[in-house]
Amino acid sequence: MKKKLIKKIMVFSIIILFIGTSVSACDCDKSEQIITESKFWTNSSDENPAYKYTIDELCGIIEPDDWWVNAKFDPCTPRGDLPDTFDWRELGGCTPIKDQDGCGSCWAFSAVGPLECNILIKDNITVDLSEQWLVSCTNAGSCSGGWPSEACNYFKCDEGYQDPCGDSGAVLEEDFPYVAWDAPCGCPYDHPYCIETWSYIGNGQGVPSVEAMKQAIMDYGPISVIVCVTQEFKDYTGGIFSGPNCSSTNHAVVLAGWDDNQGSNGVWFLRNSWGTDWGEEGYMRIEYGVSIVGYAALYVYYRDPIRINLPEGVPEIIPPGVSTTIQVQIEEIADTYVPDSGKIHYRFNGGTYQTSFLESIGGDLYEATLPPASCGDIPEFYFSAEGENTGTVYNPYDAPNSVYTTLVGELTPVFSDDFESDLGWTVENQCADGQWERGIPIGGGERGDPPTDYDGSGNCYLTDNEYGNSDVDDGYTWLISPTLDLSGGSEGYISFALWYTNNFGNDPNNDLFRVFVSDDDGNNWVLAKTIGPQSYYGWKKHSFMVGDFVTPTDQVKVRFEASDLMEGSVVEAGLDAFKASTFECNGTGYPDLNCSGNLNWVSIKPGSTVTGNFNVKNVGDPGSNLDWEVEEFPEWGEWTFNPLNGENLKPEDGEFLVEVEIVAPVEQNLIFEGELKIVNKADSEDFCTISVYLSTPRSRASHNFLFLKLLEQIQNSFPILRLLFRI
Repeated sequence: MKKKLIKKIMVFSIIILFIGTSVSACDCDKSEQIITESKFWTNSSDENPAYKYTIDELCGIIEPDDWWVNAKFDPCTPRGDLPDTFDWRELGGCTPIKDQDGCGSCWAFSAVGPLECNILIKDNITVDLSEQWLVSCTNAGSCSGGWPSEACNYFKCDEGYQDPCGDSGAVLEEDFPYVAWDAPCGCPYDHPYCIETWSYIGNGQGVPSVEAMKQAIMDYGPISVIVCVTQEFKDYTGGIFSGPNCSSTNHAVVLAGWDDNQGSNGVWFLRNSWGTDWGEEGYMRIEYGVSIVGYAALYVYYRDPIRINLPEGVPEIIPPGVSTTIQVQIEEIADTYVPDSGKIHYRFNGGTYQTSFLESIGGDLYEATLPPASCGDIPEFYFSAEGENTGTVYNPYDAPNSVYTTLVGELTPVFSDDFESDLGWTVENQCADGQWERGIPIGGGERGDPPTDYDGSGNCYLTDNEYGNSDVDDGYTWLISPTLDLSGGSEGYISFALWYTNNFGNDPNNDLFRVFVSDDDGNNWVLAKTIGPQSYYGWKKHSFMVGDFVTPTDQVKVRFEASDLMEGSVVEAGLDAFKASTFECNGTGYPDLNCSGNLNWVSIKPGSTVTGNFNVKNVGDPGSNLDWEVEEFPEWGEWTFNPLNGENLKPEDGEFLVEVEIVAPVEQNLIFEGELKIVNKADSEDFCTISVYLSTPRSRASHNFLFLKLLEQIQNSFPILRLLFRI
């Protein structure tokens, strides 16, 4: 019995020794790779910081119904072969990992993350932005959940959603530190960073293609995405995560890059908001298509390091036949402006855009010149400038997809109202609450209502002007203008400032604000303008031509309709700075300069006077007037023009003869060339040139000298000639 026990011990020892030797001799790196690439890799919960909270506490996504309807999508179509691997961490484009703690504010971290990374990528500075401001001061969400794109709307520089103090743009962490609960808002705060816009990626609801998300990451930095979190996802500590899959999304994160060479088909580098002790220092490598990763993917477009501002805005209307100047500011934020790179790009009736350079007027201010337009023209224009590192930037940022436009003609106001007094507006209601009334806003903007009026006069029209629950409920309210006489012009023009929000409540972004116009004192109405269903905080200017819908008579009325016809949305509206004008365009049209002729003088005696002529003609619009001048001529000789310039040249005047007199240079045996430049004084881009040629002959003495030299060469070449001619 004892011998059998000894044999068993010996056999067991040999087995243990064999296993130990085998492990020592194995490819340990390969073994580690096998473990790393397992289906999912977990450890005990007491080593994972996420163990302190449930999935419901950590994951806070509240998906709006039909969020994709009327939303902005960018297909992000790849422009070529994409690299196998790309990682913004390696390129210095990722800020430190954060920890949302037990607040379901993942949506806020998913929105802030791409913006912080963009600031680092474009401005080369690391900033810490406040998620708490989004949680406490916006309607994008709370610790109970939210939606990343709603948060991005509060980051927009222009037309962004506003906090209770009427401000938009990101807030610094130091101004409102993260506390992981629904703390009260203490605005106002500074808002030093903003985005131009944001966009969903792909072509519609769901998960975009892998290629589209890759292109977006390369073009716009790390992107916000939605994902499905399971217990295995929550317990992840490293390796490649490939499941298990799940059926519904519940968590918002950031994607910072990819690697096609890892996993079965490739992996995303997923950036979480559960601290650096979770996963691989706060990151996860997750296979493409796993856990619905990429749902509702979006990118943010951070403002460029070089920014083109328009301090005085763009003109609402310009007169025909004359140039228009627009003031431009080129702001160096995190890059240096390339001198003389600023341009205005313009066209009047479609076709190819023309360009002209901005002219410096001191400091960072410049002037752009829009050439004369004619009645009926539709001017379109945008601006560009270059940064030393950034390259070319535009205003609007996505030009020429978006451009500025203006009217050509003249407006004559017939009725203006800042609502400081009652000028005859009427209100009709078919709603339970939220009727139009005139007053100074008192709601504070906490439920989407305007905190102030538009023009600073104090009063405006609002839907139920009171603090708290004051929105339109269960129906519509009409605000109807007094009767307007727009019969004095060829057209009528209506402009107004509107505040409209419907993005709060149980059914956001579903109602419409509608504007109607009547030409028979309100007996019949025609729909002129629809705003929504997507809405944005802030006052916006709107306008329309009356003649596009009805005849501009002396019985025109305008009706503004705010309605709550869907399920439980919060609808707030405000109206200010209303103006009705007649519109005319009786300009002289757009002149167009044309020149003909040439100035050519051969063998002119040095110092003598010669004459010539050329023609100037206006080939522009009928009735247009051309003012022209000779702007440049050669520096040689003494020039006299009769006349040097002219005014009011009409197309029907035909060709205008300009006489030229020049005293030739005194130099002999020379050719003088050049050109005249004649310009349209109203449009420096409209010019023509006349070529000039003048030659002076050799003197008699020089001719004799050359003849003797030639004769001497002949004698030297043919000695017999000396004998024949006895030279």
